[in-house]
Amino acid sequence: MKAGVNRPTVERVKLGSATMKVETPVPEALAVIHDRFGRETPDTDETDVTLRVHATNAGSPHSFEHRQWQELENCRMTETEGGIALTMNGRSTVVAQGSHVDVYLHTTSIRRLVTAADAVDISARADWKQVGSLMQFGVAFALVGPNRLLAHGATVADGNQAILVVGLSGQGKSTTALSALSSGLQLMGDDLAVVDLADRSVTGVQRRPVVPADQAHRLGFSGTEIKSDGDRRRLRLHGVETQSGPAELIGLVEVGHHNDDGALSPLGRADLAILDNALAVPPFPPVLRRHLPVISALTTVPKAELLHAADPVRRIERGAEMLYQAFDLFRATESPD
Repeated sequence: MKAGVNRPTVERVKLGSATMKVETPVPEALAVIHDRFGRETPDTDETDVTLRVHATNAGSPHSFEHRQWQELENCRMTETEGGIALTMNGRSTVVAQGSHVDVYLHTTSIRRLVTAADAVDISARADWKQVGSLMQFGVAFALVGPNRLLAHGATVADGNQAILVVGLSGQGKSTTALSALSSGLQLMGDDLAVVDLADRSVTGVQRRPVVPADQAHRLGFSGTEIKSDGDRRRLRLHGVETQSGPAELIGLVEVGHHNDDGALSPLGRADLAILDNALAVPPFPPVLRRHLPVISALTTVPKAELLHAADPVRRIERGAEMLYQAFDLFRATESPD
C-alpha cells in the first residue's frame, strides 16, 4: 500500500543548538521526523537546515552520473555538485546540497502505517527506519561545518558540563543513558547531539529516550515498548524530560561490554576510532573530507572507554558509578587550547 499523502505540512524543529525547517505532505514521514529528532519548537526564526520529504513513484528525479562509492549500511553514496546523494536499497534517496536536504520516498516500497496518531513505534518498522536513517544522514551532512557536527551519541550532563557517549549499535549508549537517568545526572539526549567546538559546547537533540526495556522496567520507568532488531526489547520512555543545553563538552566516552564488573579507562589522542563512531552519517570518503576540520578539533577533547558490567542487575548502578568517574577524570585532564 502507498504511504499517505496530504497537503504539505511545514514545521520548525529545534535540533540541538541548530534549527531545522521541515516540509512534507507525507504524515508518516513527519512521525518519523518526530521519533528521530523530537518536536521541540525553536525560539528563533533562523534556519540552519531545511528538510523536505517528497512522495514519488519513480524515486529521485535526479540522475547521478558522478563517481559512486561502495555500499555501506545498505546505503550507496554518490557525489554531486556541491553535495551528496544517498540511496537506500536502490529506492528512496536523500540529496543534501548546501543547507537543503531533499528525501524522495519511493511510495510503492513504503507500507502505509496503521498505528495511532502519535505513532511512537513508527521508526522501529524496517522500511520507515531506513527512511529515518536517510533523513539523519542528509541532515548530518548539511549541518557539518568547521566547528559543528551532528553527533550520534547520548549526552550526559553534570551541572553545566557534559560528556558525549558514543559507540556502535548495541554497545551500550542507551544503557548509559538509563544509568544517567537513575543516578542524578542529567540526560540531554539519548541518540543525537549537536557539537559546536567554537565554544566547545554540546546540545542534545530533544526526543523521548529509547532504552533497554528490561532494565527500564526493573528501575520503575514506564513507556511504550517498540520492536527492535533481533532480540533487543526497547522502551520509549514516558514522563522523562531531557535537559536543554548547551553545556560545556569536557570529554568523549566510547562504550562497550565487559566480561566482569565493568571498567573505565582513559584513551590517548591516537585512539581516533571513537571519532568515527561519533558521526551521524556513514563515513564515506567525501563525508570524512567534509568533517575533517571538526574531527581534527575533536582530537583535543579528552576521551575514555567505558565497558559495562556483565551482570545485568549490576549494570545500571555500575554504569552510573563509572559516569561520575568519567566526569572526575575529564575535569582533572588538561587538554590543549
